[in-house]
Amino acid sequence: MKTLITSFRWILGALIGCAAIVAHAQESALPESLQALQARGLRVVGTFDFSTASGPGLTQARSQPVALRWTHDIPGTTFVADRGLRVRAPRGDQDPASMLPLPDLTRAAAVWLFVQLNSWSFDPTESKAVYFGFGQRADRFSGVVQFRLRSAGGQVDVTYEALRANEGATSGRPITIGYPDQSEPMNFALEYQPAQQRYALYRVHADGALELLGEGKSSPVRVVRVAQMLVRGNFATTAEEYLDVGAIGVAVIENQPSAPIR
Repeated sequence: MKTLITSFRWILGALIGCAAIVAHAQESALPESLQALQARGLRVVGTFDFSTASGPGLTQARSQPVALRWTHDIPGTTFVADRGLRVRAPRGDQDPASMLPLPDLTRAAAVWLFVQLNSWSFDPTESKAVYFGFGQRADRFSGVVQFRLRSAGGQVDVTYEALRANEGATSGRPITIGYPDQSEPMNFALEYQPAQQRYALYRVHADGALELLGEGKSSPVRVVRVAQMLVRGNFATTAEEYLDVGAIGVAVIENQPSAPIR
């Protein structure tokens, strides 16, 4: 099972400047890569390795290096050793969500959300989705930019979205990434640039390369204050159904101070 978390541990190592891990990256990595982000000053805010987490719910998890904390437990989720946060949420009257309040982001040129999905097994007879992204409020789900993982019609896809279209935001079309059974991890990164009102979704490969899946414009009137996750649909249609979220990390690139006038 250790192979399931190798990729994201590489990412975490790259983000925190672990030279022993970065040294294994390909020297010819594309400019759109974690190495390039490091050169631009990417700094970790907090990372959750759910494969080593314990406790009765999501609110018990703690991040490193800053101890961020989720606001709500999501019913039907448990920590499974070496697998991560296992989502088996049944369908409810409301879509369960949890928010992650972030430190002050006023100096951020870009905010990044890294998500590792370790594996999943979905019943293809019902549509279901999980949303990961950035929002405005800690008391309820309030989207700014996000990406959606969805199982529907015998396929699994991702979509990048911004709220709302009547505020000038733009969203993309679904991109098929697999099928209802997936045993190898997939890593994704959501980038948000508040000043440019731009966001982008990437797939992160094991060598640190960022594959751009799409980008759009965000609403000019929405402000990111939290990261967030929401579950929609029935993830307990059968006893075998599940989604394992291996890790989530937040990082920022801060604006560089202006050079003094001489």
